Amino acid sequence: MITSGRPRSPCWRRRPPCRCSRPIRGRFDLAIDFTPDEDLRAALLTRASGARFRGGFRAAGRQVCFSLRGPGADPRRHVLDLNRDLLEALGVPAKTAHPVLFVTAGERGAAQARLAALGAATPRIAVHPGGHYATQRWSPECFAELITLLTGRMGAACVVLAGPGEQELCRRVCAATPDALSPGSATVREMMGLVASCDLFIGNNSGPLHIASALGLPTVSVMGPTDPLRFAPRGAADRVVRRDLPCSPCQRARCWHHTCLRSIEPEEVLAQAEAALERLLPHEEAR
Repeated sequence: MITSGRPRSPCWRRRPPCRCSRPIRGRFDLAIDFTPDEDLRAALLTRASGARFRGGFRAAGRQVCFSLRGPGADPRRHVLDLNRDLLEALGVPAKTAHPVLFVTAGERGAAQARLAALGAATPRIAVHPGGHYATQRWSPECFAELITLLTGRMGAACVVLAGPGEQELCRRVCAATPDALSPGSATVREMMGLVASCDLFIGNNSGPLHIASALGLPTVSVMGPTDPLRFAPRGAADRVVRRDLPCSPCQRARCWHHTCLRSIEPEEVLAQAEAALERLLPHEEAR
């Protein structure tokens, strides 16, 4: 596996795809671009990879970069369905309707020891205040108020998770409430172990949200500009809190008023968390 960071600097966006493709050029026989929109960088990278077989959506002119052309990308469909459509069009069976992830016994044991050291009793709730864009993030103060409510009314132990570059968000949440527990920095696999050792996940639209759902954890997500019909987790125990406004979902990375998130009260998220745990805990006690 070759991973590549995506710095937010405009300079990175101006780099020619041929330069960005150097780590992968000539190393693969098949390249698939799952990007369905008008951003052509991934399509150009796929072309510059030199792979003999290159597949992607027939959308926004990006199909000229592919030797295997998939279907059009219907913007009204969930991304999981779009990706399955693309794979099946390329001859790859894609039967799984919901992503599934697992952690090892060692990862779970290490996470549980880490949580025990924090004094995190049950129920445990993983809280992730981060998100790629600022417009996707509910405020740290709202998360802190929610944690206070969860601890006071439900006796929950709230574990605040932070990914790379999110330590300041975590610090602001923890500074605003004495009830927040911070396990410190963690790798992706360590974070997965921590999430899998909790009973519920609460966060914005982010990678950890979808990881939690794929691990089988009930989730409550706070969504602002994100279209839940396209991007929300679709597990039976996944819940979304959002405000239906004339301007949402706008899918924008910038906004001057943030009304869609600022109008969501911690009590609304608390109600969804209580409902999720009420369904879960009787089952857990019976096991």
